[in-house]
Formats: sequence, C-alpha cells, structure tokens
Amino acid sequence: MKLVPFNTRLKNARQMLKLTQAELAERAQMRRHRLADLEQGRRFPTPQEVARLTRALRLPPGALEATEPPSRAVSQAHRLFGTRLPVPKPERARPTWIRLLHASRCHRQLYLWLTRPVRQRTDYPLVRRFLREAVSDSRFEVLAWLHLLKHNLKTEWLAPLRCSFRTHPVFDGRSSGDLRWPALVGTGPFPVVLFPQLPVLVTSGPRRLDLLIGARLSRKRTVWVNGEVDGPFHDAADDAERTVQIALPRLELSRQDILSHDFVDRLWQRLSEL
Repeated sequence: MKLVPFNTRLKNARQMLKLTQAELAERAQMRRHRLADLEQGRRFPTPQEVARLTRALRLPPGALEATEPPSRAVSQAHRLFGTRLPVPKPERARPTWIRLLHASRCHRQLYLWLTRPVRQRTDYPLVRRFLREAVSDSRFEVLAWLHLLKHNLKTEWLAPLRCSFRTHPVFDGRSSGDLRWPALVGTGPFPVVLFPQLPVLVTSGPRRLDLLIGARLSRKRTVWVNGEVDGPFHDAADDAERTVQIALPRLELSRQDILSHDFVDRLWQRLSEL
C-alpha cells in the first residue's frame, strides 16, 4: 500500500473544508508561510505542529501523523545519508537531515565548503552514521559539527561517565553508566571530546546540553564545559538558569562564530583560555 505524503494529506484536508492557507494558519496558531512550506513539502512538521493542525482541521488523532519524509527532501538528503534515511526519534523535534537541508539552503556556500572534504573522508560511513544518530536543535549546531568533521575529528560512541565525567555525574544515564552517546574526538592542539545534545538531570527535570565539551588542557587538568549554540530560538534566561543548575562553565558559540571559516580555531583558542 502506497503511503500518501503528509503534505498531500494536509492540503487535501484543508481544501475539503474550503479553508484558505491564511485561515488554517490562524486556526492552528502558526505562520502562513510555514504552512505553505509544509504543504509544498519543503519542510517537515514537528509533532506539536501535527497536533495543532489535526485539531484545526477537526481530524481524528493520527490522521496527519508525519511518518515519512517529504519526497523533495529525500532526493537532496540522500547524498549525505545514503539511500536510506533515518527514522525520526521521538525525543527530537525534527530529524537531523532536515537541519542539514535548512543549512544547505540558508548558508549554501559555507555548507558546500564544509561538506565537500567531509564526503572524501575515508571513514565517511561512520561520519554518516554520526549524522544519522546525533540530535540537533538548529542548523547552526549542524554547521558546527561539519566544521569539526572538516578538521578530521573522529566519530565515536562513548560513555560520558567513563570519560572522566564521573566527577560531575549529571549525565542522564538511567539505564547504565556505560550508556554510549555519539561524540566527536580530536587530539590537537589538546585532546578534546564533544557530545552534542547530551541529556542531563537538573532540579527542573531532564534537559539537553547543546554541546558538552571535555578538554584535557594539561596532564593534570581536564575541564568540562557547557557549550551553548546561539540558534534561532536561543533563550538566554533559560540558558543562564541551566548553567547555575549544572554548575559547569558556559562557552557561548554565536552564529557569527559558526558562520566564520575559522570557527574551530576560535573554539580551541577559547577553550585554552579557560
């Protein structure tokens, strides 16, 4: 049985009720151009958007469940991920390949400058697996990973509690201390490990760090840093509260930093100054 794409189901349901895009967008409390992107298959909806649209169209629960990627996105994303795209995991608002597509459209030249050498890496299958499994909140986080991958950082699946992070055990390793998480590992100018979107436990409940960075600045000194990526929905007040709760130094990575060609050099320099 052939699945009807989400954007087709959405458009058909709207037309059956004889609603304009503006009227449906108002009912669903979203912007009209965002709704147009969803109907054209240019964007993939979040679970919250699916729920709001389902209520606005007075459809039964599950009628608009977005279980397959839009066809246009498949044709563009398979170049990085291969012929099979990952299934979006429940804990992420949007799958990482959607973030990659967004980055490729908004920052085309930088995206090409970063991805061309990444595709030529001899361990590219592992890089592709990392991009499948790592969680991201914005296109800027994905661009930061691509910067690091371009500088030949290795992809690993590590247990944070076994990377000397045991001294600050806020990692949400509920099932086991050996729970492995996607990570990027480098050796120069000093050993460093970076965990994207690592879940942690704070007093307000489970949260995710944009980037947990561990750097061995000397033989006797290893520091753990909370890297905050300045994405489009960056909440400075929320970040400040979380910084106090987890008691780790915060390193803010601005959009200007990530969009510059020397982002990695800037990162190493700021880590060395801690």
